[in-house]
Parts: sequence; C-alpha cells; structure tokens
Amino acid sequence: MKWSRILLWLSVLGVAATGVALYLLTPEDEWAIPHPLNGTLRMAHGWFMLLALLVLGAFLSEHVRKKWRKLAKHPDGVAHLIVWFGLIISGGFLYYPSETLSAFITMKAVHWYLGLGLIAIFIIHLGRYYLGKQTSVKSRTH
Repeated sequence: MKWSRILLWLSVLGVAATGVALYLLTPEDEWAIPHPLNGTLRMAHGWFMLLALLVLGAFLSEHVRKKWRKLAKHPDGVAHLIVWFGLIISGGFLYYPSETLSAFITMKAVHWYLGLGLIAIFIIHLGRYYLGKQTSVKSRTH
C-alpha cells in the first residue's frame, strides 16, 4: 500500500472518529462542564485535521491532477473539494462564540453535517473505485 493511502486512511479515520466523539461528548449548553476528554479529543482532532490537510495537498498535486486530465469522476472530486473547504471554514468559525446562522442552525451543526457529508462522499468514491475495478477485472477474464 502506498504511503499516501496509509496517511489518507489514518487521517480520515482519525478525523471522523474524533469528530464523532467530540459531537457526542460536547455539552449542548456553553456553561455546562465539558467531558474530561474534551480537550484531548479537540487536540487529536486538530492533529488529524493537520495530517488530513497535508494529505489533501498531496492528493491535489498527484491523484486529482491525473484524474482531472482523464475526465474521471469529476462530480466526486468537486464534491470532495467543496465539502473539504466548507469544513475548513466552518472549523475556523467553531472557535468563536456560538452565534447562530439563523434561528435554527449553529456552526457546530453546519460543521457536523459537512463532516457526515464528507464521510458519505468518501465511501461513495471508494465504492465506485472498487466496483469499477471489479467490473474491469471481470471484463478481462471473459
């Protein structure tokens, strides 16, 4: 397995696991006492995100550039980039007081749903890759 794939899996799984844990363990009220692991989880989430951004940069220069020339899976790639940039921006806004975008949604919710969207897009992208790989192997054998 290439180093870039290992780092990709490590960063995506780390960001996803710590993000879910933070969402579930963070109190709804700003004045409530946070979970004892809250600080550790935030730090781990930040480090995994730093790794993910480095991997994203490597993938932009290698993987995305090659696939873009072949006109392969453009909707997946564009969706990935939009959600990544949305997560980066909404993650930065999480450090400010809990001001709401409207009366119904907070920046925490925006960040959470973008994170879930990224996981879904990642799974769809990998599923298409592996399904395409299986069909190409079948077509060669028949």
